[in-house]
Amino acid sequence: MDSDGPTAPALDEQHCDFNYGYRMNCDCGEISSISAADYHIKSTIDALMPCEHCDGTIHFGPRVAALRNPDDPVLDNTRINRVAWYHTSTHLDWPSATYANDQRAKLLATAHYLPAGHSDSFIEQQLNQALHVGTYESAIENMLRRMCDQDDGAAQFYLHRVTLAVDPDCVNDGYRDENHESAAQLTTSDLRQSGLVAIRYMNVYESVGSLSLAVLPETITYVQTISLPVTTLAPTHNDSLHSLLEQFQGSLEGLRTNAPETSAIAAVRLRLKQLIEPDLEEIHAMSAAHGSSYYELWNSLIAALTEQYLPHISPVVREDFDSAMSAWHREQAKQSAGRFADFFAASAVALTRPRAVMALAATQEPRAMTGAMSA
Repeated sequence: MDSDGPTAPALDEQHCDFNYGYRMNCDCGEISSISAADYHIKSTIDALMPCEHCDGTIHFGPRVAALRNPDDPVLDNTRINRVAWYHTSTHLDWPSATYANDQRAKLLATAHYLPAGHSDSFIEQQLNQALHVGTYESAIENMLRRMCDQDDGAAQFYLHRVTLAVDPDCVNDGYRDENHESAAQLTTSDLRQSGLVAIRYMNVYESVGSLSLAVLPETITYVQTISLPVTTLAPTHNDSLHSLLEQFQGSLEGLRTNAPETSAIAAVRLRLKQLIEPDLEEIHAMSAAHGSSYYELWNSLIAALTEQYLPHISPVVREDFDSAMSAWHREQAKQSAGRFADFFAASAVALTRPRAVMALAATQEPRAMTGAMSA
C-alpha cells in the first residue's frame, strides 16, 4: 500500500461461514433451527420442519426466516463503524460520482416503456437509491444471484470493503424484516425524512437471516476494492481432475462431431412436413437426445468440480454457485472445459477461503469518499 495515500482505520471482520444453518419463526411465536443440509433436502419435498417448542410444523423458507444470530454484534449501533462491510458491484469505482449522469441516460432511453407521467418519478427514485452494504457472505451471494438472474453471467465483478462513519443515534432501532418492510427500494429521501443515516435490515434474498445496512452516501468514508474471482488464490487442478477434463473434452468433441446438421435437419423437416408428417417426431427425437447428452455431460463436469472445490459449503449455497457458474458458461460458450474449470476453481475461493479474500481486500489502498453514489 502507498504510504502517501489515505489510511483507513483498522476494522474488525465479522464472522464468516458459508455452511450456516437457518432459524425459522413458528406461528406459536417461537423460533426453531434447521441445518443447511436438511433445508436443502426437505425444500424439494414438502419444506416442512417440526417446531422445537410446540406440536406444530413450520413451512420453512425465507418468508418465515428469523435472524441467524440474535446476538449479532452490529445490533449495537456503536459497533457499526468498527466492522468492515462489503458490497459487490460490476463498477470498479463504486460508489461512483459519475453514476447518476450515466444511469440517467440509460433510464431515459427506456422511459417510453413506462406509463405516461410515471417516467420522471421512476427515474428519480432509481437515481436516489440508498446504498447497501452487508456481510461478506451477503455480498458474495448477491453476486451469484446477479450472475444467474440478472444477465450478469459474464460480467466482471468487484468486491468492495467499506468503512462507515455512521452517527449511532441516527440508525433505526432493531432491524427491518425484508418480508414485512422492503429495504431494496429505500431511497436517500426515505432515510432523510426519517431522520436516519442508516437503516438496518434482515436479508431474505441472500445470506438469509444476516444483517445489512441501507445507508446515505455520505456515511461511506473509505472503500478498498479487489477483482473477483481472486485468481492469485486459485488452487491448481490435481492429476485426477486433469484426467477428467481430458475425458470430458473428448466426449464433448464427440458430441459436436456427431451432432445433427442443423441445415440438413431443417431441410428434411420441411420435406417431411409436406409429405410424411408422422415421421417428424423422429427428427425431434434426434435433436432432443443430442441436447440431453450435452446437458448431462456438462452437469457431470459441474458435479465433479463442485465435489473438488466446494467442500464443507452449504448445499444451498453450492446450488446457487453452480447456477452462477452455468450462467457464466452460457455467456462464454466458446470457452474450453479447462477454462471453465479454471474459472470455477478461482471463483470457489471466495467461498472456501473468505478470510484470505477479506485479508487481501484489507491490504488495498483505500479510496476516500466524498458522498458519491452508485448502485
